[in-house]
Amino acid sequence: MVINMSYSDDKRELLKLKQGIIGEGESEIANVEKRVFEKPRGKAAAANFFYHYKIHLVVALFFTVVIAFLVYDVLTKEKGDIRILTLASADETAVALAYKKQALEEAFEIYIPDFDGNKYVHAENFYIDLTKEGRDGNAYYGNSVKLISEIQDGTAYILVGDMEIFEEITRETTLESFFVNLGEIYPDNPNIDGFFYKVKGTPLAAEANMFASCPEDLYIAVRKNPRGKEENRARALAVVDNVVNDNKINPP
Repeated sequence: MVINMSYSDDKRELLKLKQGIIGEGESEIANVEKRVFEKPRGKAAAANFFYHYKIHLVVALFFTVVIAFLVYDVLTKEKGDIRILTLASADETAVALAYKKQALEEAFEIYIPDFDGNKYVHAENFYIDLTKEGRDGNAYYGNSVKLISEIQDGTAYILVGDMEIFEEITRETTLESFFVNLGEIYPDNPNIDGFFYKVKGTPLAAEANMFASCPEDLYIAVRKNPRGKEENRARALAVVDNVVNDNKINPP
């Protein structure tokens, strides 16, 4: 039953309740029929939910797709058997390495064993341009940070670059403390001078299609092992040994 009560009636009833003149059961307010809201069901419930939370759902869906893509990219990314740093400080070297980056990577892969045993050989060739002349200072600084990060990471032990960049890297240390002395390992090799293997005129340069265009000032060096990553250093030395002796593991 619905009881129609005016505002003044409501007021009087509430006053009586507060003063204890009447009990709650006797009050007409307690007997007023309350409005009942019926919960939506089925499609109506779904439509109601989507109407109120559509922004939240769209945002959640977006991040789900992004995370799924990143996970897929990480799981399917081709992992390299070895990482190589190609560095340039001189203009001539920078032009040659930038133009032949892919070719040099593929040339190295000829000499790389399947270290991971996954029947797939891949060399990650990471190129950093550190030429100064005519360049934006911010770009040079950004690439310098990349180089420092790579050196500290300790993943790449084979370095390909010009003498100027090697001197820059070892400015606060010495060649002896930073690089493996290849001259002691290969004392009779004419392309090796102390810590460096000269690339020009070698089978590696020929495989990279830069036999004639290879800069005179382009060398390979191997880092020592300051961070305890012995496996990376061992892989680097094995690959350089194959390069020096032209031992093609994966002939083209």
